[in-house]
Amino acid sequence: MKKTSVTLLLSTLLVSNVFAANVNVPFIHKAVPAEGLTIYYDTNGTEKVVCIADNFYKGYVVVTENGVEKDTGIAFGNYDGSEFYFTSVGNDKLLSSLDQFHVDKKGYIKLKDTNYKPHEAYTSCFYVPETMK
Repeated sequence: MKKTSVTLLLSTLLVSNVFAANVNVPFIHKAVPAEGLTIYYDTNGTEKVVCIADNFYKGYVVVTENGVEKDTGIAFGNYDGSEFYFTSVGNDKLLSSLDQFHVDKKGYIKLKDTNYKPHEAYTSCFYVPETMK
């Protein structure tokens, strides 16, 4: 009986982590596994999240907006660095060369890389003060 309980507990823990790695903002240089990286944040409505992706090839971004998971429709990569801003009070565009997405004050961002040709993709995310418009 005890063996069965331990086995069930371990199985549950493993299954919950099979699909993607999880991390909380802020963090620096986290590897993005093949199954993706889920990034949890809480801006308190006064900060925005900045993420810098490095060595991605044709990656994509999913966010939460109004409590619903939303594919941003963005693909980025060619193995160079990409910078993204996530705000709960701002618009979808910050500057012509930088992407900014409207997100919930508290939620998650998913990053995934197509893993075309073996390589290691990384990302770093942190908070910066939000400027009200």
